[in-house]
Amino acid sequence: MTFHYKYCFLFFLTALLFFRSGLEGKLYAQDDAVQSSEKDSSKKSSPLHPIFVLPEEYTESGRKNISDRLRSVGASESISVSEALRLSIQLARPAIVHIETTSIHKPGGAAIRPVKELNNESGAGFIIERLNKQYVVTNGHVIHAEENINTPQNVNIYLADGRVVHPVKILSDPATDIALLEIKGKYLALDFGDSDAVQVGDFVLSAGSPFGLRNSFSSGIVSAKGRRNLQVGKTSREIQDYIQTDASINPGNSGGPLINLRGEAIGINAAIASNTGYGEGVSFAIPSKLANSVIEQLILSGKVERGWLGASFDANYSAADAAKLGVFAAQFTNRHTPVYPPRVGARVLASSPSSPASKAGLQFGDVILYFNESVVEDKDHLIYLVRITRPGMTVPIVFFRNGKLYDHKITVGRKQQ
Repeated sequence: MTFHYKYCFLFFLTALLFFRSGLEGKLYAQDDAVQSSEKDSSKKSSPLHPIFVLPEEYTESGRKNISDRLRSVGASESISVSEALRLSIQLARPAIVHIETTSIHKPGGAAIRPVKELNNESGAGFIIERLNKQYVVTNGHVIHAEENINTPQNVNIYLADGRVVHPVKILSDPATDIALLEIKGKYLALDFGDSDAVQVGDFVLSAGSPFGLRNSFSSGIVSAKGRRNLQVGKTSREIQDYIQTDASINPGNSGGPLINLRGEAIGINAAIASNTGYGEGVSFAIPSKLANSVIEQLILSGKVERGWLGASFDANYSAADAAKLGVFAAQFTNRHTPVYPPRVGARVLASSPSSPASKAGLQFGDVILYFNESVVEDKDHLIYLVRITRPGMTVPIVFFRNGKLYDHKITVGRKQQ
């Protein structure tokens, strides 16, 4: 019996030792797994706290997402108008700035030190990028108030994120009321859209700083295009081709963008027609096509050169005159085809000797109907088309003479400043 108990005890002790070693192995294996998991997790960056995450419109990837969604609207009705409005504002908002200028004010007496005062004339603008440089687009009258000393140090640009910067260079074109402020740094920019593609009735947004309320938006529709020969503000600008809108524009909106539902700037807010000085639903914006032409020349040469034909045109020529001459019949096979708005062309009265018009053979009574890929509406439209054409360019024209249409080319001259 003793021998039997002895072997039972040894068997029990061996089993206990084996079980303990297995348990320790498992514990060590689990501990190794925990350590390995901790090492792996330490390699992964912890997610940012929500307060440190930039809004979607302030990141390049986020802006691309917004832009892609807006551009998909043409092929799909997947988003509502209200969402398109919201996304367009998101895309534009980071690029819109508030602008204030300062002026030197001397209270009186030679011994009193001059002080800087904020000028009452303030406005808005928006950032664009050209040739890897950043610029703020605005109106000339925002920068060139009469009492303002026009130096970069006197212009304060308030960015959407709260920073204040000064331009390093100021360029402007008084004929169109466009100013361009070069700024140092890298900022979110707004793209230009195609103002030629804009149609009456299109929904638009206006942005700016009405009454100093920065980064404000209003909405409306395009009321008309090609408004020219207007007396807006204190002066009449030489080059006009305004987009008219009923989006609310007030003092402080000048220089801000007119935006389509793709989040693109199709114009620069410039003026209002008002009996009170405040917005009454008749507002005007410089179209992006004109703005781009001016901006390109300002950046490349610091000034804008204007085209010139050297001809005078009949200010009294009308749609009734065009009908009597047979202009409409020459343009359209069907004599009863309605033309709206009436595009009657510009009738030549005279041309200067050795001028581009004279060299092209234009004569008294010729009616220019087509100039450089554009159908001519009237004489003011032709003058505008000529002025925005770069001197030295040879462009196609079509004119009407004695019941026939003639295709020709003309080399645009340089208007003397």
